[in-house]
Amino acid sequence: MSALATCLPESGPSALHQNPTSGALAGERPLSPTCGHSGPKASATCYQESYVMSDAPSVGAFAIIPSNDLVAAIPFWERLGFERSGGTNDYLIMEGWGCEVHLTQAGSGEWRVPQEHNPFGIFIRTPDVETIAARVDDLVIRPGGILRHREWGLYEVGIVGPDGLLVRIGWPSALMA
Repeated sequence: MSALATCLPESGPSALHQNPTSGALAGERPLSPTCGHSGPKASATCYQESYVMSDAPSVGAFAIIPSNDLVAAIPFWERLGFERSGGTNDYLIMEGWGCEVHLTQAGSGEWRVPQEHNPFGIFIRTPDVETIAARVDDLVIRPGGILRHREWGLYEVGIVGPDGLLVRIGWPSALMA
């Protein structure tokens, strides 16, 4: 999946151009048209950054996770094995391990995520729980979050994410080889 800048010429079919600022969010650096248009010929679409989502969307329910610093949250999700597959500057869609996570920029004041007692959490259900746990061993909540079979029938690990987010990753114990 790659970032593409879409430029709609004044006439003719639209053209897709590779965007050298792939992954850039508002505030990081300004987008510039990569299609060759400038001045009055550059339309708003010359500056938009969009991402191509997977070809086969899946049915499901997907968590929308607010983040106090959306840009800072991206490396965490990439470390877990997710990559950006869609969204806008303040709403990201990340895919990995057969799952989809939506991230949104939290507001300020009462809309800010309370890091000390973050009420949000997400469960990622995947048979690759051991692989992911090994990637983020330093983030495992100890002692209670260590990778193990739980009394509720899941083999899972608990880690701490951005803004104190609880991230649990697991798979049914009965299906573990």
